[in-house]
Amino acid sequence: MVAVFVWVYAPIHARKLSQKYAKFRAVFQGKHDAIDAQFNHQDRVVNGLQWHYIDEGNPEGKVTLFLHRLPEGWYSWRYVLPQVDHNFRLIAIDMKGYGRSDLKDGNYDWHVVAGQIVELMNGLDIVKFYVVSHDWGSIIGSVLVSDHPGRILG
Repeated sequence: MVAVFVWVYAPIHARKLSQKYAKFRAVFQGKHDAIDAQFNHQDRVVNGLQWHYIDEGNPEGKVTLFLHRLPEGWYSWRYVLPQVDHNFRLIAIDMKGYGRSDLKDGNYDWHVVAGQIVELMNGLDIVKFYVVSHDWGSIIGSVLVSDHPGRILG
């Protein structure tokens, strides 16, 4: 009986959910695209992981790395980035498994993720940087600072 219910109900539920998401996208896609267009989006593959990030400010300036809370992405910094001194280079990443960054590597050990972020910074030719983090991003930020103190400006 349960199998018949699931067999009948699941497709109906999936169709309703798809219609709900289509309506949501129809209402909010334009606003999303307008916000997205205000930022310089970049993608970089480092050691097999694709990272998505926002790269704003002075390309020659000291770097400030922004780590978002979970389960968000770079987008959580959309109101902050325009307010920060653009003499700095501002990088807001989608952390591994979030936003437009890869989730194919399932190792989310804090030390591994912090090391992968350092590898991303290496791939961007960034040696030292400031770290700004929020909520769960602060855990990764703390591990990043602890494991790689020579890379951190503050």
